[in-house]
Amino acid sequence: MKHDVAVVTAAVFERVANGESLRSVCRDPAMPAIGTVMKWIANDSQLQEQYARARSMGLDAMAEEILEIADDGRNDWMLRHDKDNEGWQFNGEHSQRSKLRIESRKWLLAKMAPKKYGDRVELVDSRSNDPHDLPTAELEALVAQQRQTLQLEEDGTVSVGGGGTSDSNGPGV
Repeated sequence: MKHDVAVVTAAVFERVANGESLRSVCRDPAMPAIGTVMKWIANDSQLQEQYARARSMGLDAMAEEILEIADDGRNDWMLRHDKDNEGWQFNGEHSQRSKLRIESRKWLLAKMAPKKYGDRVELVDSRSNDPHDLPTAELEALVAQQRQTLQLEEDGTVSVGGGGTSDSNGPGV
């Protein structure tokens, strides 16, 4: 079967932009096989751009679909006619299925468009350079370390890392 590439790809991309996957569009008997469409896209930079735009729009449609699924409560409750269990009962199976549909779409959106739909990760350095922000014990330890590292002599000389004072009479005298 011979296809007019421009007409067919326009129809395919419109459906993709509305949130359908390329695979599901190509399952339609009126559409070419997915391999054919992928070959057309691979060999034409203009089709590549059109397909990328359609995919982006399709992701936005999927995000809107998440809201529709979450807001649709039509089957959350069901009427039971059992003699032992008559009346309205919460439909946990439908609720779990809706949750799965939402989570699957959120995961896919985060993977396919992480900048737009992924979790934002912010790296924050919680350390402060202001000594006033240090806990007292940590500040005292820092001061003690500084005193031990640099000991000032009465005559103004500095001993680095020494354990005691030095004088003109020699060490330890």
